[in-house]
Amino acid sequence: MAENTVTPPVGSARPLNAELDDIHDGFRRRHIAPASARMNLPSQAARLFDCRLGGRRYRSRRSNPCECSLLHHSSGGSMYHSLNRRHVAGPMSVEIRSESSADMQKIEAVTTAAFLNAPHTSHTEQYIVNALRRAGKLAVSLVAETDDIVIGHVAISPVSISDGTSGWFGLGPVSVLPQHQRRGVGSELVREALQILCERGASGCVVLGEPEYYGRFGFQADPHLLLAGAPPQYFQAISFDSSKPQGTVTYDEAFDAQR
Repeated sequence: MAENTVTPPVGSARPLNAELDDIHDGFRRRHIAPASARMNLPSQAARLFDCRLGGRRYRSRRSNPCECSLLHHSSGGSMYHSLNRRHVAGPMSVEIRSESSADMQKIEAVTTAAFLNAPHTSHTEQYIVNALRRAGKLAVSLVAETDDIVIGHVAISPVSISDGTSGWFGLGPVSVLPQHQRRGVGSELVREALQILCERGASGCVVLGEPEYYGRFGFQADPHLLLAGAPPQYFQAISFDSSKPQGTVTYDEAFDAQR
């Protein structure tokens, strides 16, 4: 499982969670996108059902990344960042930090393993991450590490909107090693990645995935933002400022990477 990320088609970040394993209050529930939502989709949109984020419900000090006082901070500075923070996910002490050049093969291995047995995936998530990096489009790339072992990764990349609105990004892929899933690692990666976008002055972020899962981070379906071929209820957005874009969202062509 990819701890619930979805990878969008070109012009998306593969964010549609076709199937998401989650744990709420100790009970395991399986969320499956309706079969009707997975049928007759264009190839790019169908790939959005590939990623999964997973993880149990995680009580965070902030439920919405917009609480970063975005409206009061300077928008200057690069979207590309350096981060080193430690968190506790269940019984584990997990460090979440920016990727380094030494992490590339580890990230590829984690991503491959996370999606190896995941349903509704073309198993190209690792190629997508590599292609985004080569293109200089990894606006946020964080790893989760415990005992000096990389166990998770999250990527965020810029998207374009047909109305010309700038400053928007797409979440995914998100990957956590199978043996460390359902411990809140994926949730913390997502929270930190969104927080970084917010602090760096991004306008907003989109994701294609399970509404109940992504709602905990503040994502909501927006009828004015569309992803070609994707069921509108699964394509969600979170705004960090007062902008209200309207149009079709397109992810980077790296999401078409096959190797």
